[in-house]
Amino acid sequence: MTKHKYLKSGLCLITILVLSLTSTAVYAAGDSGNEDGPIRLRAIETFGPIGRVAANGLGNSTAAINGRAVHDEQMIWNGDLIEAIAAESRTRVLLDSIGQITLRDGAMVRLSTTLTTLDDDSHRSVLIASLASGDMTVSLRPEAFAYIEASGSAITASGGANFGVGIREGRAVINVANGDVRESQAAERGLKIRFVTPNPDPLKPPIDLGLATDVATRKTREMQFQVTDANDKPVPDLPLTLTIVGKIGSFGNASTVSGTTNAQGIVSSPFTAGPSPAQGSIEANIPGTNTTCRVEVRVKSKSPITRNRLLLAGAAIATIIIVIDNVPGTPGINQVPPPSSIP
Repeated sequence: MTKHKYLKSGLCLITILVLSLTSTAVYAAGDSGNEDGPIRLRAIETFGPIGRVAANGLGNSTAAINGRAVHDEQMIWNGDLIEAIAAESRTRVLLDSIGQITLRDGAMVRLSTTLTTLDDDSHRSVLIASLASGDMTVSLRPEAFAYIEASGSAITASGGANFGVGIREGRAVINVANGDVRESQAAERGLKIRFVTPNPDPLKPPIDLGLATDVATRKTREMQFQVTDANDKPVPDLPLTLTIVGKIGSFGNASTVSGTTNAQGIVSSPFTAGPSPAQGSIEANIPGTNTTCRVEVRVKSKSPITRNRLLLAGAAIATIIIVIDNVPGTPGINQVPPPSSIP
């Protein structure tokens, strides 16, 4: 009974935690006593490799990572696009704490991993993948779950499952060797994302800030993104990933954070600008979809430092003295010779 309870909880969490392309594991915590407030994210670990691709080191490469051919073995990170480039070869992907994936028939898949918490407060690893083409076979460790999207289908799998997923004529095909593997229709979303700030009038919707913003160097600013439907109504309980593009700053110690929209459809995270002027962007994406909002961010220098202010003030005083000296009817400023002493 307890086993089924954990399984249901885990599968439910997987469908909520579609956190693909994230570089860190994060937890979202709302303001105490304010369920409608923006969810603030805290990165709990920095990004790092999630596993490795084992390609054929003899002759031509059989795999590519983000378009680059792989020879022998190479580490992979969250969000990497793995491709089996040889038609009749197999490419093994070994994922720490998850298990093994085998790609064939020109498979292309984007991989990510994260952590989830069950009802007994234990932590489980979750594989999140998006299969674009070809076939993949997944072998999960007993403590790992999986969420895979393929051609409009969402596949969830329990710990220890062994199964295959392929795309045939635009449809997902699943072959289960063992374990609990379930398929459902991926939701048709038709959503949009906006970069917003709170409205001074709490009865009105957040203010749309457009697609560009400026932030002073080293300054921390809350970045808020709202998800709405086709009728401009907020969409709650939806996963959203924020990714920094360029060397413009960070979310704590991370370049990517993920969370779930609150009752107002908002996910928020504090962004700290870098120490030098730069240009880049922040992208908000609903995992598993092409729904994205890209905001151009310009990091600008702060106002002149104190030394410059003093120089400007000194120049202003000198100008005033010169003006007074030239006012008719006022005594001029005459040079006085140094005093002399007679022995």
